[in-house]
Amino acid sequence: LTSGVGFAVVACGSLGDLTARVFARHFYQRLRSVHGPPALSQDSAADQVRFAFNAAREVLQNSTKQALRREADHLQLLERSRSSISAPLTLPAVFRPVATAPTSSKQECLTSVPAPFHAADVAAGVSPMHHAREVVSDQTKWAVSVGEDCEDFVGRGDILHRLLQLLGQPGGRRLFVLHGPTGSGKSALGAELCRFAIAPGRKFSQLGDTRRLAYVSLGDPPNDSDLHTASACIRLETLAAAESLASASRSCLVVDHAEPELGWCDDLVQEILDRHPKLCLLLMRRSPLYRIEGIRGDRWKPINIALGPLQHDDAARLFLQRLHRPLYHSDFERSADQDESHGPEVWASRALRCDQALLRSLRDLPAFKACGGQPRRLARLAAQVTWDLPSLLDLKVEQLAT
Repeated sequence: LTSGVGFAVVACGSLGDLTARVFARHFYQRLRSVHGPPALSQDSAADQVRFAFNAAREVLQNSTKQALRREADHLQLLERSRSSISAPLTLPAVFRPVATAPTSSKQECLTSVPAPFHAADVAAGVSPMHHAREVVSDQTKWAVSVGEDCEDFVGRGDILHRLLQLLGQPGGRRLFVLHGPTGSGKSALGAELCRFAIAPGRKFSQLGDTRRLAYVSLGDPPNDSDLHTASACIRLETLAAAESLASASRSCLVVDHAEPELGWCDDLVQEILDRHPKLCLLLMRRSPLYRIEGIRGDRWKPINIALGPLQHDDAARLFLQRLHRPLYHSDFERSADQDESHGPEVWASRALRCDQALLRSLRDLPAFKACGGQPRRLARLAAQVTWDLPSLLDLKVEQLAT
């Protein structure tokens, strides 16, 4: 500092190699991603450094690794004085740290800051979390609004009604877990729930410019070698989505794919519910959740709702909606002329109507039974039904798991 350097990042205690790498990565990503006007003032240049430091240290403080959280406070930012900091602030081309390697798409939503963190925000005491909330709200509205698109949603009316009643009950339970095996339709149900709940006049419809429901999907698997960084980014993204919701009335945060292998940590539940007393949390995952670890985790009882297979008639209707051609009598029994004439010109007038007889015939089909009422399996089975398939008796069940 006495030699003229404007800032110095120092360690006031032990600092592990992993902590240093994670901090350096996020510090330089934030520093390089803040793009202001061509001619920055001295205050703007200094604010860039302060914001990058605070944001990188907050990643450590929100990490799922205890060592990173413990060592986060060992990092301090020393500065000489405002008048001695030159502007504009740039990173020399010869100094390109390894920590600024390209990041995954999940991290980009938190590191691509559209504008600098202004001096007025610093003076007002606004934390980097509030700035992160604006970034997530502006750049990932698709991820925090109505969920993933689902063209064919069939059945599930009882579970949908139960979830809406539980989530919208003022003063009721606040933690809900919708669990079921892969391909059972959790994401589709979550998307339908969000679309219905935010409609005008519904439980969580928008009030002016204030939202009361947010949806976050963790479906993109992170790099296995960098799971701790993905967990820190998920923590910031989820907290930012919760911050964007109304605080004076009941609001809901839906987190899809809340799986540990994707970077989710159940410890985040306690932090979210503590920060937002009016917020309820819906997790969608493969396994149920019975207890929140920690000294104060027993304050909330998770309400687990199992998502089972579709009812027989609903499964049959979903299968029919996904077909690429009509069905005929030859699809259920071998006929002598089947192999010679199964094209659309010959069979156009023989298509079966969707009635109870057809639904019963589908339920007795071996390939249909093999789907077990799982929506993903039914969709993959229906994708095989084209004009090239002579009969439903020729469906290949082994392709369902691919």
